[in-house]
Amino acid sequence: MLEPAHSRYVAGQVWSYHTRPGEEESVLRVLKAETHRTLGTIVHVSLEGLDLRGPGGTPGSSIGHLPFAEQALEASVTELLGHDPYPHGDGEGYRIWRDAFERGEAGVWTLPVAEALSALEQAWAGVSPA
Repeated sequence: MLEPAHSRYVAGQVWSYHTRPGEEESVLRVLKAETHRTLGTIVHVSLEGLDLRGPGGTPGSSIGHLPFAEQALEASVTELLGHDPYPHGDGEGYRIWRDAFERGEAGVWTLPVAEALSALEQAWAGVSPA
């Protein structure tokens, strides 16, 4: 069961983070934070300004929803840039993830954000991560 989290990450925050080369202008937006009894705090984010290589990926791409373990964000974020009272994100993406999570068919990213993005690209290309 997921419950609201007590976290330094709150909906609407906009962060810079350790990006991949060529994505230095990318930002991370916090959509929500939840707590799970065994996984701890899960922070749901959207990412903007990506250079994705995969389905629909182009320079300036975005991802509307990715769930991260709080520790993965701690290893990723560099500076709080501001607060957007209307966070941009993919509510439908969250609902799809939540349904799959409750069935035990989805998890959370435990890698830092840049590494998770590279892993996503490898999965889209059908390449096993090294």
